[in-house]
Amino acid sequence: MHYSSQTMTLTTKVQYNEISKMSEKQKRIFFLTLALLSAVFFFGCSFMDSYGKIYRFEKNPFIFPDNLTIIKEGEIQAPWNRTDSLPLFVMYIDSMECTDCHLNHINYYNRLLEISKESQKFDMICLISPSYAQHNSLPAKLLNSNRQTKITYAIDNDCSCYDFNPCLPELSKYHNFLLDRDGFPIYVGNPLKSEKLFNQFLKLVLYEETNR
Repeated sequence: MHYSSQTMTLTTKVQYNEISKMSEKQKRIFFLTLALLSAVFFFGCSFMDSYGKIYRFEKNPFIFPDNLTIIKEGEIQAPWNRTDSLPLFVMYIDSMECTDCHLNHINYYNRLLEISKESQKFDMICLISPSYAQHNSLPAKLLNSNRQTKITYAIDNDCSCYDFNPCLPELSKYHNFLLDRDGFPIYVGNPLKSEKLFNQFLKLVLYEETNR
């Protein structure tokens, strides 16, 4: 159906006149309603977009880059291939994030690390794609951190993690995830954010089968 510009202008004027006749209280309610509807629409779209990214991420196996430097048990080890059968909890730090900030607060994950070692139900690794400026100094920092925390580190020397995993969400809040024995993400997010999430994570790794 075609509307002339004159008709559209008339319609707009009628709507404006209707709003002008409202009391101040009615206007406030009207514009507040518009704002709430806009917010619901915006956050609804953002939620669906995030959900879609996580859905696609979980449908593909996570592939570790080829050129990795592994720091474990206080030493730099040979290139690593994941050959064990345990699920793996990954903490990923990309080149846009503050690596030093994460390392300064790495003890935050001690709760998970203790459960990992006691239960022998899952392993943990911190995968880092360093920026160019951090690349040379990072191994020494990670060696020092590893001796204190016992967390295994993997340096993505070519910063190719996103190339191997194009479905990996870019938002850092999705950079903690649990891989099953076949390498598929089965839990995405930080389980330490709340007791509810933590209990869900424990149920998954300790009491449920994590192999597809």
